Amino acid sequence: MTAITSNSHSNSEATSVETGNSSQSVGVSEQKRALEAEADTSAAIINLVTFVGDSSRGILFPVLWPLCQSLGGSEVEYGFIVAMYSMGRVCIVRRLGIISDQYHHRLTLILAGTIFVIGALIWANTQFIGPLAVLFIAQFVLGLGTGSLGVLRSYVAEQVAPAKRTYMLARLSALQYAGFAATPLFGSALVIAGSSISKTMEFVFPGYLVVILSMVCLGLLIFKFKDFQDYYEHPPEKQVDEKNSIELMKVMDTSSNPMRDSDKHSSTTSTSTSTSTSTNTAVSSTICVNDKATVHEEQRARKLSGENDSTGTPKSPQSVVEDIEAPKLETGFEMPQIAANKKVRNRVFLLMLFLNLSTRGAISVYETRGTQIMLDQYNMSQWELGLLVSSAGVIGTIQLIYFRQFWCARFTDIQLMLGGLLLFAAAQLLVINWGPARDTPQWQYVLSMYFVYAFAYPISNSAVLGTFSSIQKAGKQAKAQGQFAMMGSLARVIFPIAASYLESEVEYSSAFAMVLMLLCLSIAGVVYLHHEIVFFSSPILASHAIFDAEAAHHQTSLTTKLGVAACGLTSFVAFMTIVNWGVRSWG
Repeated sequence: MTAITSNSHSNSEATSVETGNSSQSVGVSEQKRALEAEADTSAAIINLVTFVGDSSRGILFPVLWPLCQSLGGSEVEYGFIVAMYSMGRVCIVRRLGIISDQYHHRLTLILAGTIFVIGALIWANTQFIGPLAVLFIAQFVLGLGTGSLGVLRSYVAEQVAPAKRTYMLARLSALQYAGFAATPLFGSALVIAGSSISKTMEFVFPGYLVVILSMVCLGLLIFKFKDFQDYYEHPPEKQVDEKNSIELMKVMDTSSNPMRDSDKHSSTTSTSTSTSTSTNTAVSSTICVNDKATVHEEQRARKLSGENDSTGTPKSPQSVVEDIEAPKLETGFEMPQIAANKKVRNRVFLLMLFLNLSTRGAISVYETRGTQIMLDQYNMSQWELGLLVSSAGVIGTIQLIYFRQFWCARFTDIQLMLGGLLLFAAAQLLVINWGPARDTPQWQYVLSMYFVYAFAYPISNSAVLGTFSSIQKAGKQAKAQGQFAMMGSLARVIFPIAASYLESEVEYSSAFAMVLMLLCLSIAGVVYLHHEIVFFSSPILASHAIFDAEAAHHQTSLTTKLGVAACGLTSFVAFMTIVNWGVRSWG
């Protein structure tokens, strides 16, 4: 009887424990679903803020030049007005990145959103307030408010593995690009609607649309946005770096100190297998540069686990390096090290910044000079201009949304960069006036704008952004992304001013010759440093191996050298063409 009572008591305790465990698991799953819902909502808000930030440029794009003219501005002053928007970004984007790394994303985005609302209100009332200086101030404050681009990119980059950053950031770039390139049609339609009511209302509606959108974004950031960094127990860069370092050192210890005793050897074999399996997981989740290499990398990473090794002999450190080498590099590596060659990494880092400067600068020339040429020289209406830019922008946006399926599955990041830069260069050749008269047909300008807005810019800049993010260490990237965004904003300051000056003082297509010169230099840089780009885009290699520049560049083919020389020659010809035009104009 006592035994039966004790058994029933133990059964009831077991039942209560199972019930408690099941209720606890249900509570954990519900909490997990709630956190996932918050993360999805926050990601959607990030996407909306990205879109609205650049739509302020796109909606006001067809309005800016007519408004500048109505306030008494010249072509040179218009170039400065366009540049003031990016000048605001340059002044704040890096500082916002530093603030974000210290105080997380939410506070930084609320600060930027408040400034954005103020700038939109000033811009919407510029026509009523008065002088041209107000438009300068409005553009500058708008640039300050949209200077959170680096913070937005870091929010995405810090959540995904390096192998997925190119197409994930391409999706964010799709929203950014859609805001800039697909919304001018709305600005043109609002101008027509306002002018039909009254002449004084011609430029009001686009400005107030930006005001409404900016207020919606600020409200969502204050009341709905949750910063995922608040859930970190440890900084993510420490988690990743410590894990990779520990696993690699375990492999090195096992392979460099094999035991001779048979019993100990079997123990070592099992330890090596489990250690290699952990290393396999780390490698397969982080080494890929793009989706095309994913399967190949996973197959080579499985070699580390010793699944097909019948002898059970531990691998040497050199075999570990050979197993995780980048697919296109056969030599150029030494024994594993804790840190990579910083000097070579900095060279790649600076090249990515220069590529961002050249591509952003090229699109800003079309934003400045393309608008003036289409409206003044070819007498295109604002509605037709908005339709032209928006239709090309929609094509570019669709490509960015499906960037993984269209491009990442077929080409490497370097191939995408080179392809986009070559399309950019071809677009410049269409619009440069090589003859003595202004006889460039209109269809060449239209085709050039389609090349740039639909293909060249979205492909090349997205590949540059993804590669730049891949060469960064794991963890917080707001400061680095802020530097990247600052370089792009700096290009949008320098190029519009230079384009307006060259148009007024030298020759009307000399700005496109300047862009061609820089694009050729960019192509030469990518071709010359392609070994370094592949190496540092692979996180495991860049963290645990030394890049041998001499061995890598011994592999450089004659075709590559001729390509670099051709790009340099084309750049020199474009520069001398500008000089020749200047001599004729000033002489």
